[in-house]
This record gives sequence, structure tokens and C-alpha cells, in this order.
Amino acid sequence: MVQLSNANKVCRRTQMHLRCSLLLLLSLAALSRAEENLAANETTAAALCKAFAEAEEIYHRTDYDADGVLEYCSKMTGATSLATNNGTEIALIDRAFAGAETSAGTPKAGYIFTVLTTQTIPMARNFVSNSNMTLGYAFSAAPGAYDSTGRDSFMISNAGTIYQSDQGSAVILQSTFNPVAPTWTPTE
Repeated sequence: MVQLSNANKVCRRTQMHLRCSLLLLLSLAALSRAEENLAANETTAAALCKAFAEAEEIYHRTDYDADGVLEYCSKMTGATSLATNNGTEIALIDRAFAGAETSAGTPKAGYIFTVLTTQTIPMARNFVSNSNMTLGYAFSAAPGAYDSTGRDSFMISNAGTIYQSDQGSAVILQSTFNPVAPTWTPTE
């Protein structure tokens, strides 16, 4: 076996250190891109909460179901929804957004969404009266895959404030508008 000189040994160690450093840098770059994607998805989810609120306010101005009552819409998709009205596209929200309703939907920007018909904060209230959602609305967004597509969940009501909260590793779809502090905080 040939003995390596000290200079050759140092050179090989330096090459190994450079390779390890390069792998570390590539791993950090990939992690940084993943964090950027999470942040972009969360920003989009908060913006979609605002878009939902705007769509609800527009929907409330027209009696789409022709029952003589101006109401908010309790569905993102379906026959009478923010996307369609009796087969006619009204497009108050786009199809991809409408298709992300509930966990059965296809996430949009990594998030799934739910129309909420009740609230507990600041007072208990059911938004539905006489089968029409006339007393307000609320909406939630949850990451489709926690820590992969997002960490924070979001909620908004007809009061207009968007709240956010990291609900932990389980994907939790809210069933009622209940932004209790300190878990839920207004978005910045």
C-alpha cells in the first residue's frame, strides 16, 4: 500500500469538508424554499379569506335564489353558491377556490376552506334564520397538510377582521367562528 503524504491527506480532508459544506448549503437552500412556499401559501390563504368576505358582501346585495330575502351564501360550490346559481356561473369566487371547500375538496394554495354558519365569540349566534343565512357569515382556512402546505389556520367573519392561529400538527377544520385569544390573533 502506498503511503499518502501529509499534503495529500490534507487535500483529501479538505475535499471531503468542501463536499459536506456543499451538501449542507444545498439542504439549507431547499429548506429556505420550503419556508418561502409555506409563507406564500399562508399569505394566499389570508387573501382568500378577504376575497370570500368580499364575495359574500356582493352576494348579499342580490336575491340569487329568488326567495325574496337578501342573504349570505352558505356554500362555495353547488347549485346556489358563490360560484354558480342554478347552473349559471356567477363567479363571485373562482372554480379552484370553490373546489377547495371542506376536506373533500382539492386544496387551493395548499389550503382547504369551510363556510361557518355559527359563532361563539363575541356572542353565541347562528347566522341562519328561517333557512336563510341573513345574520352574518364566517369562514375558515386550514392547511391541507400541516407543515407541508402551511402551519397557520385563518378565520374571518362579517366583522372583517382576519384571525390566524397555529393549531398544531393536526389539520383542524373549524366548525364555528371562535377566535379566542391568545390562541387566535388578528393578522398583521
